[in-house]
Amino acid sequence: MGVTLRKRKLPSGRTQLFLDVYRGAGNRTFEALGFFLDKDRFQNRETMKMAKEVCAKRQLDLQAEMHGLTGPHNRKASVIKYLHEQAQLRTSPNTRTSWNQAIDAFQDFAGAAVVFGDLNPQLFEKFKSYLLSHKHLSPNSALVYFARIKTALYQAVRDNLIPANPAGKTTIRKTETLPVHLSIKEIRKLAKTPCPNDQVKQAFLKFADFLD
Repeated sequence: MGVTLRKRKLPSGRTQLFLDVYRGAGNRTFEALGFFLDKDRFQNRETMKMAKEVCAKRQLDLQAEMHGLTGPHNRKASVIKYLHEQAQLRTSPNTRTSWNQAIDAFQDFAGAAVVFGDLNPQLFEKFKSYLLSHKHLSPNSALVYFARIKTALYQAVRDNLIPANPAGKTTIRKTETLPVHLSIKEIRKLAKTPCPNDQVKQAFLKFADFLD
């Protein structure tokens, strides 16, 4: 396990610097730094100095990651970007739409610049209150939105971005709602149920042929 600063000669003649991140068991990734070496020796020394500093910080992040801790690099990662990445993994267009709506609600609440280091249980208690008080959201829609964000955060734990889910202990209860439509069985049951005002009953049932 380790992070190594490496060089790659480009066709242009410049040399690209990048990180070789090895997590063991054949798990190796390469991370571009955006640093390049050219003919200016003085500038190259400064560039190498900055690249080595980044490499050292990334090594600390990797050690924290391998021990289930949150490294400085992860704490500064964008939550909104990560949520959108999770939304894109959903195969159903309707599910992706629901995820994006939930992300929009969280971004409206926490801001577009929110990072993983900002997350804590108190924040999600406030987010719960925000959703439940939203005039354009039903309680059950609030539940779905909160569940999307919570699901993404559980994945962030598995991805070693955070040590625990800060929304894990916060829940929104499902609200029982009256059915919008009655089934045929329910309408037949109503037709057989006595009613003090028979005219009202017949008016309600007139759309169906149950009175024939």
